[in-house]
Amino acid sequence: MYPLKNGQLWPRNQWYVAGWSNEFDEAPIERTILGERLLLFRGESGRATVLAGLCPHRFMPLVKGARSGDRIECAYHGMTFDGDGVCTKGPAGAPPGGATRIKRYATLEQGPLVWVWMGQADAADPAKMPDTSRCGIATDGWRADPNGTMHFAARYMLMVDNLFDLSHIAWVHVSLLGKPTLCDQPVAVSREGCILRADRHETGPVDDFSRYLFPESVGPIQQTLGTELLGPGLITAVGPWVREAEGSPLVGKDWGQVQFVHVITPETATTTNVFSLVSRNFRLEDEGLTAALCAQNKAVLAQDCEVAGLIEAGLNEADTMSELSFRPDHGAIEARRYIQSLIDAEKAQ
Repeated sequence: MYPLKNGQLWPRNQWYVAGWSNEFDEAPIERTILGERLLLFRGESGRATVLAGLCPHRFMPLVKGARSGDRIECAYHGMTFDGDGVCTKGPAGAPPGGATRIKRYATLEQGPLVWVWMGQADAADPAKMPDTSRCGIATDGWRADPNGTMHFAARYMLMVDNLFDLSHIAWVHVSLLGKPTLCDQPVAVSREGCILRADRHETGPVDDFSRYLFPESVGPIQQTLGTELLGPGLITAVGPWVREAEGSPLVGKDWGQVQFVHVITPETATTTNVFSLVSRNFRLEDEGLTAALCAQNKAVLAQDCEVAGLIEAGLNEADTMSELSFRPDHGAIEARRYIQSLIDAEKAQ
């Protein structure tokens, strides 16, 4: 399925975000991830729990049931499951049967997010978690502010494409961000283990946005605008990252960076949830700056959502066309190849 090959829509043996920590409450909620209906709740034990979302007796959605302690009781016939998915009471009081259970998904809670392992249960490995310290989540010297969830009526790879070619800023987001010349700079793509980066660099005088972020900057400054893929479900837009450049009396001074963190969770083949955070390592106590950056980020995401939806709607017609790619697409093409390689490795197993 465009732009991937071989039939599989996404890598499964990965950690994806199931939801915000504060969504895991006494009242269960339902969420679809990778095409699977899931039940999310937090029992008396405090553990963030993710179970299969349908009762196996007659396929009633378990979200309609009642939570008691760490257990979920189906609203149809009272079949009950504990937090590990084991049936503790059969329908209408029948004996549960020793082998009766529903799938429980491994979870990890980190900062404001709960991650879920969507692949083979015996392959769930905390060491495969994306390195969230690189984008300031639960990291000393940073603040990371949750900024809501946005539903995209588009396949998740369109969001990957969007983030790995930030030159679209100069067209899609011109009303919000202006037309930064940094978007015209060549893309430098690099790979470090499982982390893929695409960066643009520019040296010049202090522009208005950098002056707003770093009022003490003198210039000339070097700015970096980039994208970093930390895992299939975690991509951060880095920038600007501002340092005083050669010719500045403060040459070498690193003012810091702001990152717009996109936690991308495929819902279905053609829909996606994006959990958004804004992180930075400067002016940590400035609540006014936080509010401004978060508002800007929401407005930018709304524009990206509109564009992705339009592209998704046009893909049926695009089957009759050949896709064109150009030099600025280098980062997006490498991101496609990397995610395809993860899928291919799973299929080979």
